[in-house]
Amino acid sequence: MKTAQDYLTDTASGHTRGGFNSRLQGERWSDTIYGAKGSIWAERNAGWQMADDMIKQGKIFSEVKTENGSVEFKCFPDGAAWCCVGADFINIQESDCAFGDTWQEAVDKYVESVQ
Repeated sequence: MKTAQDYLTDTASGHTRGGFNSRLQGERWSDTIYGAKGSIWAERNAGWQMADDMIKQGKIFSEVKTENGSVEFKCFPDGAAWCCVGADFINIQESDCAFGDTWQEAVDKYVESVQ
């Protein structure tokens, strides 16, 4: 899975990159910014939100944490539905994937199917 270093410019701060990577790795927003204040809070939050937006637009892979570890996925619109796939995705016919009416429904179905 690509990280903040692959998506952000060299001018992004370490806190911005940390927030971005935290979201990619399935960390909750509240855990990512816990204890941060002032500009550090703002930079972590900005990175987390940037990654969240890219994830929800289906532009990048992310992870969701489960009781059995973590699941890497990407979810994108497919016609009137959402399709969620794993990192080893080849095509819909050959790969594990799940569909839902919403982004979250597709992700939940995919995670459940691969656990």
